[in-house]
Amino acid sequence: MRSAEDIARHLIALASVDSEPTPITHLQVQKLLYYARGWSLALHETPLFAGTFEAWTHGPAVRELYARFKAFGSTPIPAAEGHVDETLSANERALVSWVWRRYGRFTAAALREMTHREAPWRDARGALSSDAPSNAPISDQSLHAYFRSLAERERRFQDDDAVLAAAIKDARSGWHSPFIGSTL
Repeated sequence: MRSAEDIARHLIALASVDSEPTPITHLQVQKLLYYARGWSLALHETPLFAGTFEAWTHGPAVRELYARFKAFGSTPIPAAEGHVDETLSANERALVSWVWRRYGRFTAAALREMTHREAPWRDARGALSSDAPSNAPISDQSLHAYFRSLAERERRFQDDDAVLAAAIKDARSGWHSPFIGSTL
């Protein structure tokens, strides 16, 4: 199984090959890896890479990756640190690209706040305050459950799109619900 660093380098490469290259920091990479692992567990029932996330003060982090990129601090990681991982399967490559497109536009601070609101990080920390140090592990079971619930909710929204489209079609044809505009 590949390492967190392999996927991190792939994300750094994606950030540098966009039509407008996007500087990416170590904090962002850690959070993007968290999302990649969570969605991989939810959609494919398997972790994308080896390693364990810990519920650190600034959000989920893989300790081994921190050691590798900590020298960059909060400055962008140079594009030269990126590498497109050709060993990724088509599904894995699609997942990592999707995570980049969905979450890569967020700043490090925004990603930090997002992960602080999510159950895997909060549950791993238990009663600790958000600024207390912690190396509590975030379990794959927690990630799977949380991201699976997100996937199901998004499927329902897609179904709602079909319901909305049908309602628009009905409205255009002159049919209306007797409940619209009435008080129940």
